[in-house]
Amino acid sequence: MWYALTDHARYVYHYTRAETVALHILPSGQLRFSPFRLTNDPRESKDWALNYHARAVSLDFAEPPVRALLNKHIKHGWRVGCFSEDVYEACETKRREDNGEDLDAAPFERGHSRPAMWWHYGDRYAGACLVFDRQQLDRDIRAAAAALGRQVHSDRVRYEVGRRIRKAPDPLMVNLDEVVRLGPVAYAKAHIDQHWRELFFVKNQDWSQERECRWIVEGGEDEFFFVNIHRSLVGILIGDQFPKKHCAAVTAYAFAHDLNVAVMRWQNSVPQPWPAIAELLETQY
Repeated sequence: MWYALTDHARYVYHYTRAETVALHILPSGQLRFSPFRLTNDPRESKDWALNYHARAVSLDFAEPPVRALLNKHIKHGWRVGCFSEDVYEACETKRREDNGEDLDAAPFERGHSRPAMWWHYGDRYAGACLVFDRQQLDRDIRAAAAALGRQVHSDRVRYEVGRRIRKAPDPLMVNLDEVVRLGPVAYAKAHIDQHWRELFFVKNQDWSQERECRWIVEGGEDEFFFVNIHRSLVGILIGDQFPKKHCAAVTAYAFAHDLNVAVMRWQNSVPQPWPAIAELLETQY
């Protein structure tokens, strides 16, 4: 049961629009991973400005086409799925109570109870938050990627103020000698193998309230990557402004897959997931 939390690493949450969940995700039983150019963070959606060094190759070259080619293979060759997660302070356990820790704040720390996330990604409280079993989702993503011969990376996102000066190796430094020797595709793979955390799992501090974890998957020639969610989806939380015309899709899926469904209500700003019997969802609120 995902309402009461005892293990903050057990679930991850994906906020989405009502139309997306009712017309695409639930009918297909699949979640879509998208190219980085469709993300909100300009650090990720726009091409990186790269630095270059070389011993044998001249640095006197036309840089824009090289930058575009390397961005194509390093950044835009990957698909990303973004999720929010819980933190330790969200757990309501006897151990925390015995330790004298503050349990009153726990409801505000849940990954599904983030007002800004509901506003920005949950269609202004009219969308949904999908609850996933983290380990099962990870297995399903890796299995789907393996079937296509694609690589996967996953981790929590680290938030930083600006881009700090870091010691070598710099993830945005390109070795032109190696680009020429290996070719852009092979070089991009080697570069990502070395720098994937710095390249894909660092965001500006402004995004820190999202508490994001993510999976990235090699995209190949496909615009999107899809993962089956029938085994990993364990709950559906809909906003209190969720359109009634889309309730039937949620009801049908929840009933067919024996899922817990709740309506996210807010009482004096306190998040209150209100359990809803799936077959009565259309008239529950």
